Amino acid sequence: MKPEDQSIQSILAAQNRHSLEIDRQIEIDRLRRNKIKEEVHVLILGSGDSGKTTFLKQIKILYGGAYKETERKACRFQILKNIRESVMAIIAFLNFDGSMDDFSHLKKSIQVVSEHLKQQEPDGVCNISANCAVEIEMLWKDPKLQEYLKELDRTELQLQDTAGYFLSQASKYIPESYLPVNDDIVRIRSPTSQITESIYTIEGSVFHFFDVGGQLKHRKQWAPYFDHVSTIIFVVSLACYDQNLAEDATVNRMHDALELFEGVCNNPLLKKISVTLFLNKKDLFETKIATVPINNYFPDFLELNTTLKKGSKFFDRKFRYTLLDDETGSDHQRNVFTYVTCCTDTNTMEIIILTVMSSIMQKNLSSIGLQ
Repeated sequence: MKPEDQSIQSILAAQNRHSLEIDRQIEIDRLRRNKIKEEVHVLILGSGDSGKTTFLKQIKILYGGAYKETERKACRFQILKNIRESVMAIIAFLNFDGSMDDFSHLKKSIQVVSEHLKQQEPDGVCNISANCAVEIEMLWKDPKLQEYLKELDRTELQLQDTAGYFLSQASKYIPESYLPVNDDIVRIRSPTSQITESIYTIEGSVFHFFDVGGQLKHRKQWAPYFDHVSTIIFVVSLACYDQNLAEDATVNRMHDALELFEGVCNNPLLKKISVTLFLNKKDLFETKIATVPINNYFPDFLELNTTLKKGSKFFDRKFRYTLLDDETGSDHQRNVFTYVTCCTDTNTMEIIILTVMSSIMQKNLSSIGLQ
């Protein structure tokens, strides 16, 4: 073979190797991209009763297919348990507060409800009779009792936020044939006591959602999930500004959420992790601020005419201030994306979830130079 032919073959071989290397690199990048899409880990954090689990229920409704009949049947028993817990909490507080004599017109209803529900095991399957359900509705709808509950300091009576939704229509849930609809399911209060992982495909990307208990006793379980998390969604109840923790009646829930948020964001393992802040329960917050002034609990709130927009902006700033360096005033270039939400509203949550998940995916790809 002539020297010039050998040279040409050598050049062609080198070009072929280069082409194969490019193809190999393209394939590696494709596999990396697919791997990332399969391993987007979203950690859902926040205080207890903030709406974390409700948010995940909305994702299941939107992207996990309909709740199965067996799941809906189980939800009916959870609703009955919520009804029992709420009405018994009200009756117990009337006795504790010494106000029972003021509600002598409800004596029959209170007696029927108490005797029926006390016969059941607190942690057992709850069954409420049709007659008891009618009496529960009468109790809840009584104008005098409603006025009494409105005037109560929420630090005194820890009543579930969705109590009114279920108590006002207790009879609906009595028939065994009733299957709770989505609006019922997202309002069920069921505290998270263990870590759960849910996997859903959203816009072609696979997301792993980790829901962990927000109560004080469960927070030590969070740390092992910090290592491989892609992003954090931190959920706060706007309506908790006048409430104290159920676990510690001396601690304001909003102050606890602020301290918790600061601790999470300043954790060395999470310094570079993006954070999305959900200021949740805006519907309850908007109703509450009309009668419960924010500055009773946060004196630095100086607005005269409180609105949802002004109140939510105030608390948004509160959370952002926790990221500032005391000496430099810098936020360490930490981006926090805030959404004012009502996690029980499926229509608005569908838009928010899609927006947030798309943003998370873009950041995830950008962080490794694939976008």
